[in-house]
Amino acid sequence: GLGVLRRLRYDEETRELPIVVLTASAEPDHIDAALQAGANDYITKPVNGKILMARVRAMIRVDQNREARSSRSNSALFEELQEAARVQQAQLPPVPVEHQDWSITGALSPSGQVGGDIFDIIPVKDNRTIALLLDVSGHGTASALVASETRAELRNLFALMSLSEA
Repeated sequence: GLGVLRRLRYDEETRELPIVVLTASAEPDHIDAALQAGANDYITKPVNGKILMARVRAMIRVDQNREARSSRSNSALFEELQEAARVQQAQLPPVPVEHQDWSITGALSPSGQVGGDIFDIIPVKDNRTIALLLDVSGHGTASALVASETRAELRNLFALMSLSEA
């Protein structure tokens, strides 16, 4: 009983499964052990069918409410990530870029997610231009945010001083 209950709680696929322990034991230690192992409810025999059905319906409602909250939370998180991706995409410089006797052109293909590489063209005080490419693809959202902040700080730095001063 308790071993099976613990395995169900350990398994990713059954972790959230509502579980009612139905047993003849009304011992407080047994009840406590079952609830500690992950049971949602504990019912002793003999069973009153109406009470059993009421408790099962209540657990189903709780589970449905949990799933609804989780779905809303996931939707909000997805919307926030989409907004972060739009902010990153807005930071991409327009191409082609002309500078003295050279130009940079190409196709920028944003990933549509937070992450990816950061590309920028930064004008410097001494009439030079820096082409910046930060590779953070595959390193997660935190790395993408740090790279974005690094880009912003470099832009601020080079707005204040020349390349040789930096």
